[in-house]
Amino acid sequence: MSRIYDTEGLNMPRKYQSSFLSPSCSRDDIMPLSISDSRRSKARLTQGSFYFYFVSYNRLVCLEDTPKFPTMNSFPPSPHYTSGQITTYLHYIAHPSPNDIPPPTFSFLKSLITHNLSTIPFDNLKLHYSHHATSSTPPYTHSRAPSLDPEDLYKTIVNTGRGGYCVEMNAFFGHMLRSLGFTVKPRGAKVHMKYCLNEPGEWWAGWSHMVNLVEIEGSDWLVDVGFGGVGPVGPLLADSEEIVRGIGDMDCRVRKWGNRPAEEVEDEGMREQMRVYETRTGGGDWEPVYAFSRHVKFFRQDYEVMNWFVSTNPNSWFTRRLVCMKYLRDEQSKELTGALILEEGIFSKRIGGEKEVLTECKTDKERAEGLERWFGIELNEEEVKGIKKLPSVLGN
Repeated sequence: MSRIYDTEGLNMPRKYQSSFLSPSCSRDDIMPLSISDSRRSKARLTQGSFYFYFVSYNRLVCLEDTPKFPTMNSFPPSPHYTSGQITTYLHYIAHPSPNDIPPPTFSFLKSLITHNLSTIPFDNLKLHYSHHATSSTPPYTHSRAPSLDPEDLYKTIVNTGRGGYCVEMNAFFGHMLRSLGFTVKPRGAKVHMKYCLNEPGEWWAGWSHMVNLVEIEGSDWLVDVGFGGVGPVGPLLADSEEIVRGIGDMDCRVRKWGNRPAEEVEDEGMREQMRVYETRTGGGDWEPVYAFSRHVKFFRQDYEVMNWFVSTNPNSWFTRRLVCMKYLRDEQSKELTGALILEEGIFSKRIGGEKEVLTECKTDKERAEGLERWFGIELNEEEVKGIKKLPSVLGN
C-alpha cells in the first residue's frame, strides 16, 4: 500500500523531487518533514514497522505493508525450474531437443541463446501499457516495477508469451541455464551514456544492467539476452578480445577496462575487475556499449534496486520511450538473420544490414494492432488505457 503526503511549498532541491530515496523511517517521522529533516529522522528510528519513502512531483510517498516487496535473497545456487517447466520452455522456443536434453556444453548454450532471442521479445511494454498508470498512485511508484520472482518471470515469458527488459530477461535465462546444469554467475553492468541517454561523451551510467557469466570447461562466457539490437547474439569469452560477428556487418568483442579516457584506473587491479563489451559496424571504430564486473558477485537485492530505478525513474530511458524487438531466425541455417523492431510508433524489419519500414503508426490504436500483427502480443483494454498519461503516448 502507498500513502501520499503533500509537500507543496517545501523548499527542496529540484533533483530530489523525482528521485530521492532513503531507507526506512516511520510514517509519523516523515509527515510533514522537509528533505533536510527527513534525512535527520534516520537517527530517530525505533523498533517496529519500517517504511520506504521518496519524493515524487512534490509529494512524499510512503510505501508501507507492500506484500509484493521482494525478499532479499540471492539467486538460489541449486536448479530452480522443474523438469516439466524446462520441457515446456524448450518446446516454447522451438528448440530441437526439448525431450532429450543435452549436457551443458558450449554448443547447447549457443543454441539456447539463438532460440531464446528469436522467440522472446525484448520490450518494456509493461512500463507503458499498464493499469498502474490509471491508478490513484502517482505515475512512477513501486507498483510499476516488474516482478523478478522466478515463478512470475516464467509465467510472464513462457505461459503468457510476453517479453521483458534486461533484468527480467537475463534473470529468467540465468535461472533456466542453472536449471539445465550450467554454472551461472550473475553480474552487474554500467551502460555507456550513448545507449543510456543517447548523449555524446565518454562517461558511464551507474549499475543499471544485468548480465550472466556462464562457466564452461574453466572459461567464463558473457551471455546477455536482454540488451536489444546491439547486444551479443552468442556467448563471448570474458577474457579474450576475440572478434565475433553479430547480425549483418556488426562485430562484437569483450576487452579489458582502461583503453579509453573515461576508463581511468586507480590501480592495475581495476583492469581485472571490469570488462567492456563493445561493437563496431562495417569495420569502423569500436564503440563501448557497457562495462560489466568480472569477479564481483551481484545478489538478488542488487537487481531489485536496478529494476526499481530503471522502471520508475521518470528520467530513465525505459520510462520515456517504448520499444519491442525480436530476432529473426532462418529455419534452414538455424542462425539469426535479422530482427523485428518497434521503436515509438514505427514497426520495421532488419535483415542483415538492410532495414525496411513495415508501418508507421499515428495512434495508439494502430500501435496496439501492430503489436498483435507483428509480435503476436494482444493488449487488453485496461493496458491500452494505461499509456494515455505517459510521454510515450501516440495521438488518439
